[in-house]
Amino acid sequence: DIRIFLPSKRTTEINLNKFKNLVIKAQKAASLDEGRAILTGVLLEIEEGLLSMVATDSYRLSLVKENIDTGMSPMKIVIPSKVLDSIIKSEYKGSDIEINIEENQVSFYLEGENKKKNIIVSRLLSGKFPEYRQLIPKSLKHNIVVNKEKILAEFNTSSDLDPLK
Repeated sequence: DIRIFLPSKRTTEINLNKFKNLVIKAQKAASLDEGRAILTGVLLEIEEGLLSMVATDSYRLSLVKENIDTGMSPMKIVIPSKVLDSIIKSEYKGSDIEINIEENQVSFYLEGENKKKNIIVSRLLSGKFPEYRQLIPKSLKHNIVVNKEKILAEFNTSSDLDPLK
């Protein structure tokens, strides 16, 4: 049984490194529990001039946004985290990744050795992804700004003193 992939109007190209960075940041909050399959994926949301990736395990929420003009009409799809993981860990040589979204599947076209195109195809996760915008507070009662380097240095110092190490 051979499947023929017809060109889709829902196709875009994105810089591969930018795409990988978005996935890495968003994927951290994806669930590992297969009991709620929709939470094991990453929501890819395309709006005019904006690409967002969202993941949650119902305790944590990760949202990353990038101003990218995909030229696509607004849409939301949930891609299995394992598929995105294989793209992150890959050694593809190209500078861009082509994303083709069909009704129930997504295809990623990447350039491999000898400029040969590699294709990763996956079914999309079905179900209702949580309304993440409702979970993000509109205003904050307290806002704390800290020096990241100093905090990390303190954590490293305290981990050096850990008696269980």
